[in-house]
Amino acid sequence: MGNSLPSTSNNRFALSLLLGFCSLCILAIVISACNNSAPVQTPNVITTTATDDLPPTISTATEAIPTRLPSPTSTPGPSPTSTALSRLAPHTWSAKPIMVEVAHIEGTSTDPFNYLPLFVLYGDGLLLKRTCQANNCQYFQTRLEQTDLCRLVNSIDRTGFLHTDPLAFAVPGETGAAIRLVVNVYTENTAQIPNLDRWVEAPQWYETSIGRPGNTNAPLIDPAFIELYRLLITYPDDDMTVYVPERLAVSLTQPVIAGDALPWSSERISLAEIAELTTCADNPNREAAIIFEGAFALSLSSALSQGDALLPLFSENEAVWQVHSHWLLPHEYPQTCDKEAGLYPPASPLEITWVCVPEFGVIPTATSTITPTPTITPTPLR
Repeated sequence: MGNSLPSTSNNRFALSLLLGFCSLCILAIVISACNNSAPVQTPNVITTTATDDLPPTISTATEAIPTRLPSPTSTPGPSPTSTALSRLAPHTWSAKPIMVEVAHIEGTSTDPFNYLPLFVLYGDGLLLKRTCQANNCQYFQTRLEQTDLCRLVNSIDRTGFLHTDPLAFAVPGETGAAIRLVVNVYTENTAQIPNLDRWVEAPQWYETSIGRPGNTNAPLIDPAFIELYRLLITYPDDDMTVYVPERLAVSLTQPVIAGDALPWSSERISLAEIAELTTCADNPNREAAIIFEGAFALSLSSALSQGDALLPLFSENEAVWQVHSHWLLPHEYPQTCDKEAGLYPPASPLEITWVCVPEFGVIPTATSTITPTPTITPTPLR
């Protein structure tokens, strides 16, 4: 009995040493593994639904943040950290009357022509683009067949605009003017960014206007807005033909410029009649316009062409009026007594189905620079 107790104690002591040694070995292995392993990052999660009715959906692990444009001394552009897009997928959709639209909006109700379309793609493939050379602006037209239309739509897809938050911008110094971007194909998105054209074409415009260079915050603009605007404004028009409009909008105001007025020469309608037709009974201060079409529009344009485009002053029965005119695109309307200026296509759908596949490709990257669009008072077609 006396000899058994020491033996048990020694066994326990040896076991304790063995357990301690094993614990140290395990700890060393864990520490070594931690030191040698790479840091773990949470990647963005991209889920693609490849169907004709549903566009690819993108969900990210973090909230998307608009891109801050570079300093005014550099050319603004998309951030290299832009969210990756899913692969191009085939899409089939019923044509909408207006599928793509870029427009400049002044945002003031005192001008019935405060809406100026710059690029419009209609559901039947008709494309109209406003081009200016030496302050002479006119519209050019072409009709896109399936391949060219799909290249344009695929290129729009690659900008990321179709999956971008339309409020992903924050810009200083709003002037009331904005660029309206609309895409309505197999999926749709609409955004209206204040002064987007100025931020893209002349990043220093705001600092110059307030006279404080380097003392303003840079704008935050999602790169998709910049890319879409550039894509459409620089769309090649070398093979397009001049568009001849058929609808003329006219409005009258009291003269706000000085000059000699010419006698009104139109025999079809008097200035007094136009003034009555453009007066809003429930809001006399609202400036509205009236639309003339066909031969009537051409006759009225001829009467207006007798005056100076910069001094459109005409007199009738001792009353002097400043006459404003604007040729309209299809489905375009000026500001009237009951609606704002803009595109108003018919609600009925078109019996046209567009089918686009990735194999049609995209438009080659444009190498031309954006020509700033001058602000010109619309003048009659001469």
